[in-house]
Amino acid sequence: MEDELPLGPVPIDELIAKHDAWLAVEYHARKHDTTGRVPREHWLEQVDHLRPLPPGKSLDEVFLHRVQRDVRKDGTVRFEGRLLEVRAELAGERGVELRFDPSRLDGAGVLALPPGMLRPPGERSKEERIPGGTPSY
Repeated sequence: MEDELPLGPVPIDELIAKHDAWLAVEYHARKHDTTGRVPREHWLEQVDHLRPLPPGKSLDEVFLHRVQRDVRKDGTVRFEGRLLEVRAELAGERGVELRFDPSRLDGAGVLALPPGMLRPPGERSKEERIPGGTPSY
């Protein structure tokens, strides 16, 4: 009986090709035990409702969590039990939106947007970044 595992490393391109073939022939083509649906058919039923990611928009940005905070007069906001400094223009603003990656609660990369600002794709100048996530004490 021949062993299914190769003797040496398999090139990544070959692994990707085998995985893609398995997805197309096996996974997407047979009825899923839990849902009782064929994934390919389910996808095709819903594809008209999907929107493409706008040019210049990062998929990571789409999934940032959002919370509202009031900026203190000294230009800080309370975030995860500490104070983070925001741009001076936001001092005293109410309802500033903080956007952050919940897997990085160290404050690094937290975005602060003025009330009502919906940042259009690619317009980073309208976005206020908390500098380096440095806590302000």
